[in-house]
Formats: sequence, structure tokens, C-alpha cells
Amino acid sequence: MTLIVSHRVRDVEPSVTLATSARAAELRQQGVDVVNLSAGEPDFPTPASVLDAVRDFFDAGRITYTAAAGIPQLRDAVAGAYGQRHGVEPARESVVITCGAKHALYLALQVLCDDDDEVIFASPYWVSYPEMARLAGARPVVVPTRAEDGFRVDPEALRAAITDRSRVLIINSPSNPTGAVLERENLAALMDVARERGLWVLSDEIYDRLYYGPRRPTGLLDLGPDALEQALVINGVSKTYGMTGWRIGYAVGPAEVIKLMARVQSHETSNANTLAQMAALAALTGDQSVVAERRAEFDARRQRMVAGLRAIPGFVCPEPEGAFYVFPKVTELYGRRWGERPIDGSMDLSAALLEGEGVATVAGLAFGADEYIRLSYATSMERIDEGLHRLERFVGALS
Repeated sequence: MTLIVSHRVRDVEPSVTLATSARAAELRQQGVDVVNLSAGEPDFPTPASVLDAVRDFFDAGRITYTAAAGIPQLRDAVAGAYGQRHGVEPARESVVITCGAKHALYLALQVLCDDDDEVIFASPYWVSYPEMARLAGARPVVVPTRAEDGFRVDPEALRAAITDRSRVLIINSPSNPTGAVLERENLAALMDVARERGLWVLSDEIYDRLYYGPRRPTGLLDLGPDALEQALVINGVSKTYGMTGWRIGYAVGPAEVIKLMARVQSHETSNANTLAQMAALAALTGDQSVVAERRAEFDARRQRMVAGLRAIPGFVCPEPEGAFYVFPKVTELYGRRWGERPIDGSMDLSAALLEGEGVATVAGLAFGADEYIRLSYATSMERIDEGLHRLERFVGALS
């Protein structure tokens, strides 16, 4: 019997990042010492104050369904956090709690897109943007950016990419994979183009509190309350608080869209995990000093990683301004060989690094940029130093 599946699922590509993690796990099980520079999650534990609050709630023994949009206290806490940081506090009805920020993006695209609509985003892009667009029946449209321009999106290039089928623009600042941050002027210009052409905007701000300059990145709500008229902010607790496995994200936007996202979620998961929602509430309302402490540690790691890569021949490494990734250009290594294996692109390079030196990276092809590879500094300084040592040894062995 021939297996017949939907065209939406048939056309979705598997995650290269997850495939890399799976292969790294296999090698570890075989006794290989793998330096994992591919991880998209902080190596810090869930804050102790969060765990204490969850224990108290757990001990009460009443862990039931919540409203599809999330518990009221958490929705209020999200709104309050935005009010405190950006000066614009949305109403509770403008917040939905989801099963991770990834799910918030997915729900938003399910609500906003019809078949054959277009979803626009810049490349390099996060690996899930094109696949989420396809799952919503839409077509991904990519606007290229350049390292020489700080990976910032040219408003005129965006305008040229828009057609009558364009429906949604996704913005990601700080960016995964580049670590680039959109300046206020650039963000405002992109919003102007979106308004002019009637696009919905999804501002993916999951790394908004992981930045390394004197000023925090401009968020959508910094542009004023009118910014949410045809836009949503996507965020969560995974990156800021090291709570990836709790799977709590949220979206802030027009109440009508938020209500529809909650309606879809009610049929998919009923609600986000109740215990995890309590954990997120404790994170958002508790002592925030842990955020600054961890950001300072990430900054030290970032500087070590950038300096180390710039010292290795063949790595051209821009300095990231946010998140916890570096995205060096590695085309100088293409056309060479590791043993009998040719290095003809980022997939070859990433695979050879993992098999040859036990260093897990992510091929830039997964992000729409084959000239690069992504390395994460969400690991200890000792593992970063070991990874840099192995990278240098690998390059020295190429013929």
C-alpha cells in the first residue's frame, strides 16, 4: 500500500539542527568526546527561585486545565513586563500563552495565512520560518542580506519582494543565526513598508534580553502602541531564563488575532502546560538579576569565541550583537579536502568537523546561507576553548 500524506507535510524539510544534535548524541554514545557548539539553548539551569515556586504549586496537587489563552496571572505578567521595558502595556486580551515561542509563531501563521499567500523574511533565517510557512499553506519568500551591511534588511529590497500574494513579514532581532540587531531606524523603515503594503508583521524577539552593547535592542513596542495595529510580538522564557524544556512562549498583538490563536490552540493542545505556566510566572515576576548575570557570562564567551575564530585561517567572523551564536564565513575552506572527503559547502564542512574532530556545528545552508556555519557559545568557556583548539587543528590538516 502506498502511503499517502498531505502535501504540507510532504514538502516540509527535516530540521538540520536536530539532525546534527542526533548525530552528536550517537557519537557520544560511542564514547566520542563531542564539543557541542550547535546547541540553541543556554547551558544554565532553571533559576532556583522558579523551581521553588513550582514545587509549592506542585505540592498543592491541583494541576488542571487552564483557559486556552493561558492563566490570567501569566498573561498579566507578560503585559506588565512589556510595559516596564517598553513603556507600552498591552491589555490581558492582547496576550496568549503558547507551548513555546515556536508554537506562537506557528499559531500566528495558521491564523493569518491562506493557501498560496507569501511569508517574507530575511536570509540568513531561522530554520523553521520556511517550514512553518509551508505548514500554513503559504510560500516562503526570502530577502537576502549581507554581512557587510550587518545583516540588516534593506527596506527597498523588502518592497521589491512584495507581491499581491504577500501576507506576512517576519522580523527577527536579535537574530538567529547571525546575532545581528536591527537599529531603530531600520526597524521603523521596515514597519513603514509593511503598513504601506498591508502586511502583517511578526516580530520574533526571543533573544531580546541577550544583547551585548550599552543599549538593549529596539523592540516593536518601542515604536509606540500603534505598532501593534497589524503586528505581533513573539517571545518566551526559553532563552532569557534557560527554560527551554518548559516550553512556554507567548504572543502579544491585536486582541482579535490573539483570540483566534487561542481558539486554534484549544483544538491542538487545550492549553500550554499548567505547571510550566506557573514556572514562567515565577520567572517573569521574580528577581531579574539572574538575567544580567547570565548576559555578562554570555558576553565573555562571545568575546572569546570571536577572537578565537578570527585567529583561525579561513574563518571570517562578524561580531554578533545579540543572541548566543557566531556566524563566520568559511568559503575560504571550500575546495579543500579533509582526507579523501572534499569540502564543497557548509554541509560538507559541518559533517567533517563532527566526524573528524568531534565538533558539532550547524551548516549555514540550513539558514539559507551556504557560505557560513553557525557556532553557539551557550556552553562553558572550557568547551569553547577546546572547540577552538580542535577547529584550528582541523584547518591545519586540510589539503
